[in-house]
Amino acid sequence: MTFGDRLSALRRASQHTQEQLAELLEVTRQSVSRWESGLAYPETEKLIRIASLYGVTVDYLLTGKDSPAERQHPSRRWHYEYVSRRKIGNLPLVHINIGIGFYRAKGFFAVGNLSAGVFSAGLLSAGLFSAGILSLGLLALGCLCLGVFAAGTVAAGLIALGAIAVGMFSMGAVSLGGFSFGALAIGKYFAMGDYAAAEIALGVTHAEGALYASASGVKNTYAFDFAAISRLLNESVPAVWRMFADWSLAICRGAA
Repeated sequence: MTFGDRLSALRRASQHTQEQLAELLEVTRQSVSRWESGLAYPETEKLIRIASLYGVTVDYLLTGKDSPAERQHPSRRWHYEYVSRRKIGNLPLVHINIGIGFYRAKGFFAVGNLSAGVFSAGLLSAGLFSAGILSLGLLALGCLCLGVFAAGTVAAGLIALGAIAVGMFSMGAVSLGGFSFGALAIGKYFAMGDYAAAEIALGVTHAEGALYASASGVKNTYAFDFAAISRLLNESVPAVWRMFADWSLAICRGAA
């Protein structure tokens, strides 16, 4: 069995077309065809990438020799990859690349241990809309997330929701930001929670505010002058954050 035969067998076993393998290796389909037909050999860097992709050694690719431990390697390191033929610009429409280890996916829809795309999901993900253990995006969801809108265990963003939330508008058990809501809420302009601290602070147990502070002392109850809060927010909040001030007033109205 030649190198080309072994490459073809590995490719077919992984259900890759020549086009898909070419995309993964960043070469042309004609290059893959020439390798499999024995008319050419890949560069050393490509050989290493092929070996890593299919869970074999470079020695096996070149000579066909393999140790028992090496033959068990593919099953020990499970891996699945799919690349759609259809593209949007230079990105495949769908790229799925998951397995034991760090596998990178890049596509319009990307799913991988490390993923990047318009819509992305993975352990580490980045995109306009992303979800993962650690995610970064316009809309980010995950355990640790950073985005314009972020929601997760620990979330940071313009708008943040989470157990620990940091943002201009934040909601969480521990909430830090411009307008904060939570059990412990610390804000620049407004805070509302069990313990609250901000220029305008509404608390249950404790409230500390430079312009207005009110602590009801009664569980799940808030006591405040809505008209005074509305006036103070109008006077103290810059126009750029006016939307968040309106949201805060709406929440106050609901709690009244």
